[in-house]
Amino acid sequence: MLSGKIKSFIKPIIDFCSLQFPKKCNCCEKEYVDFKSFLEQTITVGSITGGEEYQSPVYDIFGILSWVNCECGSTMTISCTDSEKEMHQVFKEAVINEAKEQNTTPENVLNEIRQEIRKAIVL
Repeated sequence: MLSGKIKSFIKPIIDFCSLQFPKKCNCCEKEYVDFKSFLEQTITVGSITGGEEYQSPVYDIFGILSWVNCECGSTMTISCTDSEKEMHQVFKEAVINEAKEQNTTPENVLNEIRQEIRKAIVL
């Protein structure tokens, strides 16, 4: 169960992701007109990011990426956090703290956030 602090990031993440549409598959050229169609018509692949790697103090220039497969099987990504260094760092610290409080990994917290975002958009 995600804390209120982590849940407060969900709407800004959804808003940020929504700004990236329309989005087109580079392989089959299928166009996803909005974030909802993208989530409905793709399949998530693996985890958002690696647990130990996520805790690294080195700033990651790409932020958080979520990997999906297009209907044609091609892998696509969507950036899930703003590249603004300060805001991304606040989010990253919140995820690490949440993982410690839940006695789990940042990877599991990020995957839980992804599930909450999918529920909010698709359902």
